[in-house]
Amino acid sequence: MDHERRGYVQTAFPTLALNPEQDLVYLCGNPGMIDESFAYLKDKGFDMQRIVREKYISSK
Repeated sequence: MDHERRGYVQTAFPTLALNPEQDLVYLCGNPGMIDESFAYLKDKGFDMQRIVREKYISSK
């Protein structure tokens, strides 16, 4: 199974067959991506405890 993807993670979610009862999702990176991904996962039935978030902002 190919686990590599290019592009925005938000567009890959529908193809990943994630299970809100079994999967834990770790989101790390741009705050906009984190917020958009978190909203998508919540809409798909993920509990907050199954979504780990770390937001990073460039200091440059």
